Amino acid sequence: EARSPLSLWDYEPVDATFLDKTLRLPDSGEGADPPMYLASMGIYVFKKRVLFETLNNIFPNVVDTLNVVAYNFSDFWMEINTVKSYFEAQILLANEASLFFDVMPSYTEPKYLPASRVERCKVDRSVINQGCILVECELESSIIGLRQVIKGSRIQNSVLEGSDTYEDPEEVQALVKAGKVPLGVGEGCVIQNAIISKNCRIGRNCTITNEGGVQRAEFLEYGFCIQDGVIVITPGTTLADGTVI
Repeated sequence: EARSPLSLWDYEPVDATFLDKTLRLPDSGEGADPPMYLASMGIYVFKKRVLFETLNNIFPNVVDTLNVVAYNFSDFWMEINTVKSYFEAQILLANEASLFFDVMPSYTEPKYLPASRVERCKVDRSVINQGCILVECELESSIIGLRQVIKGSRIQNSVLEGSDTYEDPEEVQALVKAGKVPLGVGEGCVIQNAIISKNCRIGRNCTITNEGGVQRAEFLEYGFCIQDGVIVITPGTTLADGTVI
């Protein structure tokens, strides 16, 4: 009664090369209709009863007949199932956990963006992704996502997820002239212990610090909430100049 695996695909040997069960490369000319090869990422959904039965009854019996082994994984791993745990994992990547090992590289999807431009900034224990424009800002223990624009602001212990697009200087000037907020973080902002989701527009002189230490609150109609003390600005939110959270 275990449900079908997630992240499961069928591949034809003529289109992709996979080892068979004997670690043999299959011959693409084997028969008119070569067999399908199932590639599983090992993600399964079990009913609770079936999972307990598998762990308590099936595995102990299999150990006596098959070569069952366990792998002691001692490298970086965190369970992420809450906003707080996601936030803590990101901040840990900026401070302690390293992604820079030749023997255990981390691969991400290439975006083909230009390198980030950093002008007169102070950066400490932070990770800056591609395509960012950072001018006269201070970053401490923070993750800065793709295409993030920050000018004249201070970011501490925060995750800024960046933007999907850019706005050229003419667009920015037109928005400011019309009293609107461009993409990114405006001048004079202070952001601490926060997650700024993608495509947000943070006006000038905003303070996002949860000074009162609120643990839980929802103001989704205004584009933010607080989970376990962490401020979350929802995707695409615009905060007017001088907003205080």
